[in-house]
Amino acid sequence: MILCLSLVSGITLRTPVALGAESIVITLAEAEKRAVENSRLVGAAQADADAANARFSAQRSLRLPRLVLDGSFRAVSEIPQLNLPTGQSLNFSDNTSYSVGPLLQWVLLDFGSLARASRSAEELYHSRQQAVYLSRKQALLNARTAYFKVQLGLEQMRLLRKSLMLARAQHADISRRAQAGASSRMDVLSSHKEVLQLRAQFRQSVSDLASGLRNVYLATGMEHSADLAYPLDARLKADFAGLPDEPAVTAWVQFDLIEQSLTSLRPPEPSSATHPQILQLQHLAEASRFAAEGLQSALWPRIQVAAKTSLDYPNGPVLERIHQNTLSLSLSMPLFEFSRTSHEAGEKAGQALGHELRRDQAQVELIAQWKTAEDQLAGFRAQREELGLGVKESEELSRLIYQSYQAGRLSFIEVLSANLRALEARVQQARNEVQILLQLALLHHLSGGSS
Repeated sequence: MILCLSLVSGITLRTPVALGAESIVITLAEAEKRAVENSRLVGAAQADADAANARFSAQRSLRLPRLVLDGSFRAVSEIPQLNLPTGQSLNFSDNTSYSVGPLLQWVLLDFGSLARASRSAEELYHSRQQAVYLSRKQALLNARTAYFKVQLGLEQMRLLRKSLMLARAQHADISRRAQAGASSRMDVLSSHKEVLQLRAQFRQSVSDLASGLRNVYLATGMEHSADLAYPLDARLKADFAGLPDEPAVTAWVQFDLIEQSLTSLRPPEPSSATHPQILQLQHLAEASRFAAEGLQSALWPRIQVAAKTSLDYPNGPVLERIHQNTLSLSLSMPLFEFSRTSHEAGEKAGQALGHELRRDQAQVELIAQWKTAEDQLAGFRAQREELGLGVKESEELSRLIYQSYQAGRLSFIEVLSANLRALEARVQQARNEVQILLQLALLHHLSGGSS
């Protein structure tokens, strides 16, 4: 769709207010970075992972020797006595007694119960970490999707503005021709109707752009103070021509060009086995399995050694404080508990199986989604050459038809039809390019890794 300079020169109107509007510049790289940094869901997932890591550290410390300050105090009303033949009595203790000192405890043997509980906590931490990666992927997908939709909105706005200015120039030309008797009243009304329709579509594109920008701000967590009452594509600023009764431009919006995004976002390698969702379920299954094994190990004897050095009072019948060293060995083993531990182990084993089945199903779905996205991407890429050729031919045809109309060989209805086809070809090409970007974003979301 080519606009001759002679048609536009008579209707160009500069608007200084528009040139002073605020600029909104957001690159794709910045949107991706801010989306991950500002996502509350990513922060919540990281907090869960930190909590699981703290739990793992606490569980692991149970396998190490434990040093505590141990103390006891006791007061009794009656104490044992020994009556001597001399008529005197000997107390075997005192009414009050105490013992205080450091106590070192260590589980010498538990048949791997604590070790497996520690491994379970570790696997749970790894699962929570994969949840962080998964939330990052989701934040990136949301940001990229919102960003690409705004890119499409900006391109549609630019194309509509170009078509609108062409329609206004043609309407002005036809009005002059009608005054000279070279065009009919019907042609004047038809050309003016096209101007009104394109202007309505352009105003709708402004509203869509404002809505899309708010979605970008929501997906990225970026703060903004710009007035989005009437934002326009920054590419229109260079030769901006205001329309009668057009609102003042409140913001000039500059995003990466669609071609730049296509260059920066390359297709990822297929790797569903390392997708965070798969690894998250795998670690959950391992955590439940280790927990079940640890509970089963708790059914075996548990041997604990303890060493204590303390100040004790009294020293038997001698009412004095002494320094006492104690070494003890204890053994415990559950004999009868209504199978509580066995049932708990069975619960964890069932949870492990459930996580494995969900993992397998998730992997099947990821592979299917990946293949679907690949097929869609291949289809959109296959259309690029045809759509590009269609744009060139429709623009040339639009120009030739208008020249034929000026020569009196064609009606203005054919001009309108050619203009519409040229606009549709451009919009369809832009939509196809953005669809490629959306499929690439989806493939990155479905691929392995954390980005």
